Amino acid sequence: MITCKKILALLFFLSLGVTFSGCSGKKKPHSSPPIADAQDTVQGEQRPTDISETPAINELPNPDAIPPVVGPGIVPPVVGPGIVPPPPPVPLPVVPLLPGFGHGGHFRDHDDDDDHDHDHHHDRRRCDENDDCGDRNPCTTDECEDERCVYTPIPGCSYCDVDATCLPGPVCTEVSCVDNACTYTPIAECIDLVSIAITPLDPTIGTGDTQQFVLTGTFSDTSTANFTAAATWTSSNPLVASISNVPGTQGLAEGLSPGTTTITATFGNLETSTTLTVTQAFAFVTNAEGSLLRCDISGTGFVSNCVASGATLLNGPGGGSIANSENFFYFANSVGPNFITQCTLNPVTGVLSGCVNSGAVATSPRSLTINNAGTFAYIADDNADTVLQCAINAVTGALSGCISAGATLLDNPQYIALNDANTLAYITNFDDNNLIRCSVATVTGDFFGCVDTGVVLSGPVGVAINEENNFIYISNETSNTITQCEILLNGDLTNCVDSGATGLTTPNAISLNSAGNRIYVTDRIVGGVLSVCEVNSVTGALSNCVNSGATGLSNPLGVSLLE
Repeated sequence: MITCKKILALLFFLSLGVTFSGCSGKKKPHSSPPIADAQDTVQGEQRPTDISETPAINELPNPDAIPPVVGPGIVPPVVGPGIVPPPPPVPLPVVPLLPGFGHGGHFRDHDDDDDHDHDHHHDRRRCDENDDCGDRNPCTTDECEDERCVYTPIPGCSYCDVDATCLPGPVCTEVSCVDNACTYTPIAECIDLVSIAITPLDPTIGTGDTQQFVLTGTFSDTSTANFTAAATWTSSNPLVASISNVPGTQGLAEGLSPGTTTITATFGNLETSTTLTVTQAFAFVTNAEGSLLRCDISGTGFVSNCVASGATLLNGPGGGSIANSENFFYFANSVGPNFITQCTLNPVTGVLSGCVNSGAVATSPRSLTINNAGTFAYIADDNADTVLQCAINAVTGALSGCISAGATLLDNPQYIALNDANTLAYITNFDDNNLIRCSVATVTGDFFGCVDTGVVLSGPVGVAINEENNFIYISNETSNTITQCEILLNGDLTNCVDSGATGLTTPNAISLNSAGNRIYVTDRIVGGVLSVCEVNSVTGALSNCVNSGATGLSNPLGVSLLE
């Protein structure tokens, strides 16, 4: 009895070029040329089927055997008479290994698992040599082992038909589809961005102060580039500090309240972070009546909570100065014994304690300035028309060896401002209505070569230089104005104009915050006012001068900032 399975098997062999006279088992010679074997066709030759070797129907293989499955990347069986050809294969980006099938879609012979390595995937396709096993899948190696085809996946290989089907490769590689496999070729002389880094790392600023962060990228050839303006900046705690993404100010953080926040910069798929600590900033204001107040500075520049600083030995205190180490605070006493008081400063709480005579004595000290190195203190002795120079003990903070600094052309000097390099000193002459510039000796710290800057002033008192050392400001107590000048590289002053500050009454001491965006001015009106003005970062002009909110003032003479 001929079953359907036998008929299917017969049809399979017909596709191989074998014909039969019927189901009786008798062979019938070919009446037409046989269909070529698939592998012979690929090799360019056609081998006729030997009729004598054609099996009888009762010698056919097990009809339950499943013929090869036609799928992507698989050579379909040769089509014979009466056989409907399968649809053409559809290429896939990656050929998966399906459960129960060998790589490339062939059914796995589970009966042979014990005889072969599980890393190899077997097919029921019989073979004599490797060429008999070609499945057109570039992501497998095709081998004939023990007369069976074995397909082994190639690690990392991706199947493709066009370049667009390949996944993007690493930077500096070119992707292409070659022989249906994704190929990634290094691009010659290509430079890859390897890393990004923020500077400075883990800085600390005061409330109301700013910090400019810089993002630097490093490439595979070790070259670097500035990506500050191209990055996206974020602050994990915007109540502690904000950070700008506004063009022209990208990466600029501003301290708003005490605490810590994580500053993150993102460029492309790279990201890096640092910690920003914001501490409470303080303004110290000396009252001529004999007190020294400490006020909290907010993130907006206004002040509040003005209380006694804890300082003692106050005798008509004038201008003060904070040591660079932030461990000591000094202020001049213009009444009484006329000495310089030195107090221990707690930089976190702003509390002053342990105040003593520093060891420096003057005729009528008006103010005191300390150089950036923290090695010398300069005292403006107004009634003596001189500037004293004292050495600072690095451990105890005591002042000693006070002598004339050598400044000339002085007439009632009020305040002294030093440039960052400690090479130039500017001194206000109240009586002569001018500003004197002196050179400063690098080692000995004494003044020499003093000249009149030529700036026309009106009762000049306070003087301050911004962080960039390109603008200088002088308060005019008589005209209630502040003069602004540009500083040239040689120290000369030019383009001296009214700064634009308004609403001032007898302006006295002035102090710029370290960010250079605000200036504080003491007004010696009845009751006293501490004004704050905004500073234009480009032109240096002052604007929006208002009462900062300080209370408890009485004829304020000096103002110093701890940030």
